[in-house]
Amino acid sequence: MSTRSLWILSAAAIGAWAADSAAPKLNPPAPTVTLNVTAVDASGRPATGLTCADFQVFDEGHPQPLLPCPSVGLQPPSTMVVWDLLNSIRGHRGYQSDLLIRALESLQTNGSVYLYILTNRGEIYPVHPLPAAGQAEPAGASWTRQIRPLIARALDEVTEFRPADYQNEGIRAGMSFLRLTQLEDGFSRISGPKTMVWITTGSPNLMRCPYGCRDVSFAGDSGDYVAGQCTPTCPVYGQGDCIDYGPFLRRFSAALGHDLISLYSVEETPIGKLARADRGSPKDTLQQFADLTGGRRYGRGELSNALDASLTDAAARYPLAFESAADGRYHTVRIIAKRPGIHVEAPTGYYAEPK
Repeated sequence: MSTRSLWILSAAAIGAWAADSAAPKLNPPAPTVTLNVTAVDASGRPATGLTCADFQVFDEGHPQPLLPCPSVGLQPPSTMVVWDLLNSIRGHRGYQSDLLIRALESLQTNGSVYLYILTNRGEIYPVHPLPAAGQAEPAGASWTRQIRPLIARALDEVTEFRPADYQNEGIRAGMSFLRLTQLEDGFSRISGPKTMVWITTGSPNLMRCPYGCRDVSFAGDSGDYVAGQCTPTCPVYGQGDCIDYGPFLRRFSAALGHDLISLYSVEETPIGKLARADRGSPKDTLQQFADLTGGRRYGRGELSNALDASLTDAAARYPLAFESAADGRYHTVRIIAKRPGIHVEAPTGYYAEPK
């Protein structure tokens, strides 16, 4: 089969699979915008006990009245770790698994931690999954103390060669984004402040389609929506078909905010090299998630810091909601704390839903 045929058939397979499968659906866009912010004091410690009245949001420079916000920081925090083997560096698996084991073994928490692997075949493998509907996490669960044999067993079961389709970064990106959607949907059912920690090289959000292109649709509560849009003129590459996953980034980021989930990425990078940071690159995807969700980007070797912060910062996380114009535009936002000495980590913008 020619490379051209492989690309077209593979892209069609992702679109058909995403539309026809029983994939969970993202929550419909709320009539308001919800932005998750984290407040810290001058020493970098979580600033707890604040209310909506302690913040001011400026949308395109205009102050916005805030809607009442829940005290989510009073509830136990939850963290979902997603170890992404579909987007990883060959030969780094042993190194990355050792970092993950050491980080989880030493984790001190009164919250809940869940662990999933996105396999080389684009499948979700639960190492320590979310509790079933209607069930609670066992009190005093210490599964992280047994993480070494759990990881060894998981790698024995998922280690295999990557299918030919997933050598193509466009196909791999589409499947990665779809799986993140599924994991977010399940995580959204957990109450309280939540953080998704994504261990990955990242996925590109803009790429060439030299052998033909078609839109990729994901399922939504109000019907399918175009997650990856084909365009004949690429913002970076110029003339020629490319696929733009900007619609997915906007939709997914809005769902994270609505469901009180912050996204922390831990970027896997080649030793001694810097990853590209240009428009559409994997690093650009991670940066856009941080900018749109108020999350953080961590570098190689900082997994332990990311896990610790995901749980300690949750006590100082505040969802700020306000009404927004349905104009379909990108809005820059600035969020400040009214109390002296309080610093705010927050999204720098959002995309308003069109009418």
